[in-house]
Amino acid sequence: MGQFFFDFRDDGTLVSDDVGGELPTREKGREEAIGALALLMKDRRPYGDQRTFAVDMRDDSGRIIFTATLTLTAHWTE
Repeated sequence: MGQFFFDFRDDGTLVSDDVGGELPTREKGREEAIGALALLMKDRRPYGDQRTFAVDMRDDSGRIIFTATLTLTAHWTE
């Protein structure tokens, strides 16, 4: 069991998690981080043709132990 914190970045805007949550393993934290990142991207629209979303998972010492990034790139082909 461990305390993990999830900080989200949306095109450079950082939202830090000061509360965190208990999870049984860091692998479960990885699953939670990726799932939350997918939900974040689903609820946001790109301002232009590119947008980057990321999540950093920190342990209880504040060390980043996992990072996931999703980048949307859109362009016309013709």
